[in-house]
Amino acid sequence: MNRRVLVVIAAAALVALLLAPVATLIGRALGGGALVGVASSQVVLEALRLSLVTTGISLVVTLVLGTPLAYLLARRATRLTAIVEVVVDLPLVLPPSVAGLGLLLVLGRRGVAGDALDAIGITIPFTTVAVILAQVFVAA
Repeated sequence: MNRRVLVVIAAAALVALLLAPVATLIGRALGGGALVGVASSQVVLEALRLSLVTTGISLVVTLVLGTPLAYLLARRATRLTAIVEVVVDLPLVLPPSVAGLGLLLVLGRRGVAGDALDAIGITIPFTTVAVILAQVFVAA
């Protein structure tokens, strides 16, 4: 048997292995009209709206802060920019649970900045602001 034929057979098997679970989920979700009932639920619509709002805000924040920073990092090559690049790349390699725990340790009620924020009446943990900060942190 030709080597090319073996590669095509292996690729087809891999695609089938990956597509079968997805196709099954889509078929079961669309069958019986259950998806329409769930999608029109007020709770689902509110969750979708909140997700879109927080994502839009974090997108704007990331663009406003990230674009100038990327420009500066691309134009200059110093020790400081090397350190900043490491700090910027850090959220990409951290698992999301570690990133969330780190944000909670800094901004939580008993966190490093949490006490100071709490003293002036600002509460961040478990709010929409916390979601936006987490999205910006992970997107950085």
